Amino acid sequence: MIRNAKNGRFYIGSAMRFNKRWREHLRGLEGNRHHSKFMQRDWNKTGAEHFEFSILMHCTPDELIKHEQSFIDTMKPVYNSAPVAGSQLGYKFDDEAKAKMSVAAKRTKNFTGHTHSEETKARISAVKTGVKMGKYSDERAKKTAAAMRDSKNALQECQVREIRKLRETQKLTYVKIAALIGCTWYAVNDVIRGRTYKWVI
Repeated sequence: MIRNAKNGRFYIGSAMRFNKRWREHLRGLEGNRHHSKFMQRDWNKTGAEHFEFSILMHCTPDELIKHEQSFIDTMKPVYNSAPVAGSQLGYKFDDEAKAKMSVAAKRTKNFTGHTHSEETKARISAVKTGVKMGKYSDERAKKTAAAMRDSKNALQECQVREIRKLRETQKLTYVKIAALIGCTWYAVNDVIRGRTYKWVI
């Protein structure tokens, strides 16, 4: 449980590695990007010194979700964004998130609505007309693409878990999940297919 000692509000969760999970929550809160907006607001308002992490009970891994749900049902935690343990069912997206999802949904596999750079437009045009781009341009394009992948695909462990939850519980498309998390759709694809972040549980 994560509790705000100043106002009594709290968050209920479950984990197999408590210290690791607490550090993930801390990184999210300190980076002003925690998935619980209510807790993030109070963290920013009251300060980190008022928040404390405690263990309510120990149990076997296969009983984690069951007990988490029981605590959520009986204690009614304000900071939990969803009423169902281990999922986002019942979560109400704010207007900003809805707008991002709407824009993402309008983009098709052909990237309708996506604005290409002038260099990309030139490459597309060259391919269509059969003109070969120079070696320098090819190398530059590869380096640019690699840099974009490295910067946009870097995810925190809490984001990886959120991606899996959104996919499993709400069946959202990769594009919609990417819009909510703030990453690329192929980063989401790699997480869902188990190509990356295999160690995150």
